[in-house]
Amino acid sequence: MRRFKDRFGLHVKRVAGEKASADTASYLKFKDVLEEQILEMGLKKSQVYNADESAIFIKMLASRSVVLSHESKASGRKLNKMRYTFMPCSNVDGSNKLKLMFIGTAAKPRSFPAKELLPVSYYNSKKAWMTRELFRTWFYNEFIPAVREFSERFNLEPKALLVLDNCTAHYDGGDKLISDDGLIKVIYLPPNVTSECQPMDQAVINAIKMRYKRKLMLKLVLEDEQLKFEDRLKKITLQQSIDWLSAAWDEISSSTIENSWKKLINQFPECDWSSADLDVPDNVDDISCSGIGF
Repeated sequence: MRRFKDRFGLHVKRVAGEKASADTASYLKFKDVLEEQILEMGLKKSQVYNADESAIFIKMLASRSVVLSHESKASGRKLNKMRYTFMPCSNVDGSNKLKLMFIGTAAKPRSFPAKELLPVSYYNSKKAWMTRELFRTWFYNEFIPAVREFSERFNLEPKALLVLDNCTAHYDGGDKLISDDGLIKVIYLPPNVTSECQPMDQAVINAIKMRYKRKLMLKLVLEDEQLKFEDRLKKITLQQSIDWLSAAWDEISSSTIENSWKKLINQFPECDWSSADLDVPDNVDDISCSGIGF
C-alpha cells in the first residue's frame, strides 16, 4: 500500500471542514446579488460588514507536542471542554473592528468587574450558545450604534450592510433586522456556502484561536513551576481568558480581514481593492498588527 500511494502521489489526510458539502452554484449566484446590493446602496468598503460566531474551549491544550527521538508518542491529558462562544465583527477593510461579543453561562460571574469595563461585550445564555434574542440585542444595541459612531467620525453617511450566514439565531422571527431609518440592513448567505465564502470563517476566526492558544500556553509554561501542570491550568480564570481573546482579536491585522473577503467580492465596485477608503489619522490606532499574518 505504501508503494502504491507513493507511485500515484496519494496522501492520507484528516477529514476537516464542510467544503465538500458546499453549494458552489448558490455561492456564485450570491456574489452577484451582493454586488448589486452594494451598488444599489452606494456603499464603500468601510460600510460592508460580516459577523460570525464560533465556539472557544478556553482551557483546551494543544493537540501536538515536541517529543524526543526515542519517544514514540506524546502523552496526553484529560481534555478540559469548558466551552464559550465569541463573535468577531468587522467591515471589509478592517477600519472598524467591533468589540468581540462573548457569550458565557453566568449572568454575573464572580470576581468580574462591571460589564462596561470588560474588553468584550459580555452576554449570557444557559449553554453559552447564540440565540435569536441575544443576536437581536447585539444588533440593535451594539452594531447599529457602532456603525453610526464610526460614520460620524469619518463623515460618512450612516448606512451599512451586514453579511450573515443563514443560522436560525440570526433571524428575527421572520422579520428583517434593519435600523429604524432603514439605512443599516442585513443580507443572508445561502445555505451551505459558509466554508466557501463566509469572510470571518476564511482564516480570521482560526487566527484568533491560534493567538489565544499561544497566550494560554505561554501562561502555563511561565507559571509557577512548583505547581503541577493541572493545578496551573485550574488557576486560569474566565477573566484572563476574556482578556487574551480580546487581545488576540486586536492583533488581527486589517490585511488579514480584507483578504478574507476576496472569495466573496472579486473587485469592490468603483474602488481599488488594495487601497483604503478612509484617511485614518496617524494618532488613531484602530488596527494593531502583530504576530503571524494569514
